Amino acid sequence: MSTIDNYQYLDNDIMKSKILVVEDEEALLLTLKEYLLLEYNVFTAKTGRQAQKEIKDTGFKAAIIDLHLPDINGLKVIQSLREKSAKTAILVLTSNKTSEMVSRAIEFGADDYIVKPVDRATLLGRVNKAILKRAFVKGD
Repeated sequence: MSTIDNYQYLDNDIMKSKILVVEDEEALLLTLKEYLLLEYNVFTAKTGRQAQKEIKDTGFKAAIIDLHLPDINGLKVIQSLREKSAKTAILVLTSNKTSEMVSRAIEFGADDYIVKPVDRATLLGRVNKAILKRAFVKGD
């Protein structure tokens, strides 16, 4: 059996890109994780501090970050991640697309925003588009 044939036996999770989802609402966090699991290796955090621990390990292709977290502002998480990685696509979760916080998130380095609630097709489309955009950024 050739080396190429051996790839069929690899666990699909090894081949999937890593994505971080930061959301304090349990039901929404689980829904987003379910939507993403077919295409990504999903890591989750319910607080900003948990997210900052996760991002110490670079290698995330994307992060979806709620702006309103119980402990620290989502903008701080975005700033920490962007300082760590120029290539990670960052999307923010918001319930109000006209929010000043969305504009600030973009200034802090977010690539796009997603308005809650979101369906699977929209979520995957926005994430994939942001990842493609970041693929051409120098860094990391």
